[in-house]
Amino acid sequence: MSPEYDSTILSTQVKLNHMLSADEWLQGRIRAVHVTGRTKSVYSTWKKMQRHDCSIERVHDLVALRVVLSPEGVNRPARPPPRDDDDRTDGRAARGLSGDDAEERALCYHVLGKARGSAPPPPKDPRCTEHAPALS
Repeated sequence: MSPEYDSTILSTQVKLNHMLSADEWLQGRIRAVHVTGRTKSVYSTWKKMQRHDCSIERVHDLVALRVVLSPEGVNRPARPPPRDDDDRTDGRAARGLSGDDAEERALCYHVLGKARGSAPPPPKDPRCTEHAPALS
C-alpha cells in the first residue's frame, strides 16, 4: 500500500506497545506483549471487493493491528499465529473457552478496550468486527 499507511501503522504499533507496557493492571499478568501491523494486499483487497460487490471505500480493514499477549503462568503449547490476511468475522476463535481461560479472556478484553479507547470508533458496518480473544 502507501508509505503513509506504513508510517501510521508503525507509529500506532509503538504507541499501543508503550501504552500496554505501562498499564498497571497488566503488570504481573503478562510476560510479554507483541503488537504487529499489516496492510491488506492489493489482491486480497480486490478479492474482498469482488466477494462483497463493493467499492474500496467499503473495505474497512485495509490496515490492521494484532496484539499477542503472553500471560504469566500459562504453560500451553504454542499455536501458530493466525494469518495476516485472515478475514474471519464469525468469532470462531473466541468459542470453546473453559473457566480456566477467564483471566486470559479478561486480559484480551482489557487490551481491546485500551486499543479502542485510543482510536476513533470503527464505522458501523456488520462486516467490521474485532477479534478477541484468540488464545494461544
